[in-house]
Amino acid sequence: MDEADRFNSTLSELASTGGFRGAVRLESGGSTLLDAAFGADGAGTPLTTDTAFQLCSISKSFTAACVLRLVESERLSLDDSLASFTDLGPPAWHEITLHMLLTHTSGLAHWKDTGLDLHEPRPREELIARFAATPPKFEPGKGWAYSSLGYVLLAHVVETATREPYPSVLEREVLSPLGLRQTRAEEPAAHVAAAHGSRGGEPVPSFDLRVNIGTGDVWSTTGDLVRWPDALASLAPSAFSRQAAVADEEDGLTDVGYGYGWFTASLDGKPIVFHPGDNAGFVSLLVWAPDRDLVLAMLAADQIDLAALALPAFRGLIQGKEAAGG
Repeated sequence: MDEADRFNSTLSELASTGGFRGAVRLESGGSTLLDAAFGADGAGTPLTTDTAFQLCSISKSFTAACVLRLVESERLSLDDSLASFTDLGPPAWHEITLHMLLTHTSGLAHWKDTGLDLHEPRPREELIARFAATPPKFEPGKGWAYSSLGYVLLAHVVETATREPYPSVLEREVLSPLGLRQTRAEEPAAHVAAAHGSRGGEPVPSFDLRVNIGTGDVWSTTGDLVRWPDALASLAPSAFSRQAAVADEEDGLTDVGYGYGWFTASLDGKPIVFHPGDNAGFVSLLVWAPDRDLVLAMLAADQIDLAALALPAFRGLIQGKEAAGG
């Protein structure tokens, strides 16, 4: 039994006891090693390989790509100040650049620090005012701290610069050129079935994805998602360039950093890029080893630890390719 078969067997066993409700796709060198769905969603609907899930924070990689496209066409600059796009922020926002927002080096806080209920719809001005009133973690550019607030603000920047809704800009600049037809912001594509979130199989109300614009608002399938890193490499390769240090070691990974919407790291000395995600009722994980042409997409309509499942299997797959001379 090879590593892909073992991974499939592990997920099947978990699914039989309700421990995994989701879909997984694994590809190597353009060949599909595993494409399967397990269990039912929060509404009791059986999940399939064509089901769309909330991507949660993997959405950030799409926001970053959208910004980089606008930078390439000179409608934005990475050195632009956040204060150029809103007058609701404190003086410190004059020092925050788009580069800092993209790389989580702005000093802005995270959702938990705002006291906001992410299930509640809120006007954009109210959101920005709440962000402005939340104490920063550090001075702009003086550290690293994960901040979904920064990516909400990036979506606002995109809308301000283009005078169009962010989902429309994302579709035109990123999704359509790459042929990602099962991927949409704020709501799933009309022709795909959408999963209902759960916690242990019990239904969970969704976050308001307009509140989560730019940071947790994209829906997609494993089929589209597994194509995303390689497709993005042809559209905006700078997205994967390491811009900030995160940790020397974390969850078995070393030299963990952050680029533009992606984590970078080494797994047993091999470079990988990845992003996890966690919304109410959903979790996600995308891992790509570009040097080994190996990519894994996992989407779940439940709240479980995907990294604990995926990283040992991914490590085994890399080792298997090395042993085979791949």
